[in-house]
Amino acid sequence: YICLPSPPPSSIPPPLPSPIPPPTERGFLEFDTDLPIVELSRSVDVSSRVFIGDGESVIGIIVGDTVFTEAHVSDNGIISLERSFLFWQPSLFPTGNQNIQAANVFAAYWADVDNRVEGTVRYQVFTASEAESANNRRKKATEERNRLDIISEYIRESQNTNFTGKWALLVEWSDVHPFDHQSFFNSPFSFEGKTADFLNSTNTFQAIIITDVFTTYVIYTYKCGELEWSGPDFLHAVVGYNLPNVGFMNEPLSRTPAKLSIACENHPISNFVNIVYQFQANSDLPIMRCLNAYSQDI
Repeated sequence: YICLPSPPPSSIPPPLPSPIPPPTERGFLEFDTDLPIVELSRSVDVSSRVFIGDGESVIGIIVGDTVFTEAHVSDNGIISLERSFLFWQPSLFPTGNQNIQAANVFAAYWADVDNRVEGTVRYQVFTASEAESANNRRKKATEERNRLDIISEYIRESQNTNFTGKWALLVEWSDVHPFDHQSFFNSPFSFEGKTADFLNSTNTFQAIIITDVFTTYVIYTYKCGELEWSGPDFLHAVVGYNLPNVGFMNEPLSRTPAKLSIACENHPISNFVNIVYQFQANSDLPIMRCLNAYSQDI
């Protein structure tokens, strides 16, 4: 399941990848319990900042003409770049809200989440920095390399390309409930029928960002049966991305109740669905010429 960037609003088109064959679907990537795992706080509309880079060859994510040095993981199914994105009400991109229009976001499953009582949003970062090879961190470096190899191998096989990632971010929204699950949890007998079923339903899905600086891939992964809710009326989930300097994408059926079906599109052939986006850096950027020279020296 491959999606390429939409045409940008400007007259200068972004660099686009060559046509590539459909990928082999893969399941959820397991977290490495021997490496740091960060969990978001139990609240609503929260995010956690992640610095992009390894202090050496990876200085950020370059998409088109823009260098991004921070990612922000949101409880509402969003990874944003450079600044936090706390909007809880999903809308189709590019939307009439100027703040959302200007945001750089990857919407793995943008919906109004409530993990104050149950459900977990967690993430893990993997790097290939040579600095990790110090004796007291050698095992950590090896484990990180293994995870990068797993993701890179999937990209190589599914995209028919020679790609090796140097930095990756794995995010999982696990058994997250819709808002206002906390009220249901504290007083379940106050809710009946469809409302009770809705507030007690859960979603589990993953998103991965992996880059070698020059090319960045974003992978969304869903499992059939693991998406139980899309949102109340008029607030159904949105899947896609919004990058003002590149373009935007709304996956089919976004912001409709039918968005739940995305997880079972390959069933019974496969229980998993992957959506893959590919983004290129503008090779004419001065920083790209510098990075190319650096990469040829190491």
